Amino acid sequence: MQQHKSAFTKTILLFLLLLLVNRSNAQVKFISPDSLLKIIQQPQDSGLTIINFWATWCKPCVKELPYFNKVDSAFGKGRIQFIFVSFDGPSEIKKVGKFIKLKKNIGRQLILNSADLNDFIERINHQWQGDLPYTILIKNGQRKDHNTSFENYIEIISFVKT
Repeated sequence: MQQHKSAFTKTILLFLLLLLVNRSNAQVKFISPDSLLKIIQQPQDSGLTIINFWATWCKPCVKELPYFNKVDSAFGKGRIQFIFVSFDGPSEIKKVGKFIKLKKNIGRQLILNSADLNDFIERINHQWQGDLPYTILIKNGQRKDHNTSFENYIEIISFVKT
């Protein structure tokens, strides 16, 4: 009987631990490079999607993140679908989740579940060298890439409007 109680207690503790881990990372989801490529290569026919590649260790990335929040407000909340893809690495999901929560960043928060990004970067754009930040706009089924950081939210609005 004592052994049964011990196994039950361990099961409950494991369940609670998994629940806490999942809750702390609830804002950040893993995505495979292939799944993300499908999103990018098969855009919806209408609407606006901004996909931003960034990392917590990238100063220009961190600087421009609040600008996307302002753009969301300027266009009307929810009119643009924002997807943020962290290059921090799968082992950094907790760090990315805490960072996103602290910055109150909008949109879908993803982290690639791949340690080798070279092939993925080549498949995104063969001219992209992997520098961050990197932003893709998908507007009415058309794609436009931006390979430098935005200096302010007005630059992002101009990028979206052209």
